[in-house]
Amino acid sequence: MLGALLCACGSGSSPTTPRTTLLVSVSGSVTNRIDGATIDGSQIRFAGQATATASVVGGRYRIDQIPAGAYTVTVTGPSHVDHQTDSILLTLPSTELNFTVLKWGTGRFGVVYDQQFHDFFNLVARDAGETTTGVTHKWRQPPGEIYVVNEGISPDALADFLVLLGEVNAESLPDLFGQTAQPVPVVTGPAPTGGLYVSGTITVSFAAGSTNSGGPGCQVAANLFDCGHVQIGLAAFADPSSTPYPPRQRKYYILHEMMHVAGSCHAYNGAGASYAVDNESVMGSGKTRGSPPTSLPPVDRFAMWLLYLPATAPGNAYPDKNPSL
Repeated sequence: MLGALLCACGSGSSPTTPRTTLLVSVSGSVTNRIDGATIDGSQIRFAGQATATASVVGGRYRIDQIPAGAYTVTVTGPSHVDHQTDSILLTLPSTELNFTVLKWGTGRFGVVYDQQFHDFFNLVARDAGETTTGVTHKWRQPPGEIYVVNEGISPDALADFLVLLGEVNAESLPDLFGQTAQPVPVVTGPAPTGGLYVSGTITVSFAAGSTNSGGPGCQVAANLFDCGHVQIGLAAFADPSSTPYPPRQRKYYILHEMMHVAGSCHAYNGAGASYAVDNESVMGSGKTRGSPPTSLPPVDRFAMWLLYLPATAPGNAYPDKNPSL
């Protein structure tokens, strides 16, 4: 009797409804990160839930009817350095995604982006030794986490800081710690009980005043390190609604100290100039107009300009690096 009841219940169950897959369209521009000019004749490839390729014509591309999900995007072509952006999530029926590439033969400050400069740029803190200009040390491997101490700072100021830190994390970590580096998890919490230097981690803490500092720790060999610490002065971050420091300048402070952690020193120094025009002096020791100028080789200026991306507008944010000037 029980068996009959079970059988009857089973035979009366509703059929399973097929699950439909959302198909999405994605389009956007591909431009030269150095001068903003359009790219033509390249191929863009989305690989993930499916694989789709399109041609870049007149600086634009379009791909229709691919499954929603996570994708890795590559842009290849003879006129520029191959570009790759990982972990792009497509969830909307239609998405606009713009990408930038580094075009061979273009440049700034009298320096052309050629193979020689490309090799130099890949050594700016990435896999550098003591002989590389402006680099004092290197990391054994890229960091695995940024840990932000949530003490001594208001919730609003912390939220503002995390937005700017997120931009630096997304845009600049591969340039600082090697091509294998990706944006890392950002975790907040109380001060670590064992101290601010934690293996594999960049720890960020806050202090009263206007002094910012950064450097490596967890030394594993001569000039080889495995962690770092950044201290941020609250003068620029304590009250984001009234601070005289614009987001661009506050982001500069974060990147400047991250570059110290990665290994760059003040050899990357520019003449004092306003934040509005002088990206290339990101490692300058003074940033007020009239500070003593330091002779900066044009190749260093160009490398620093490429590293510092003041993403204070939506178009400059992750998942890609976009020029601000």
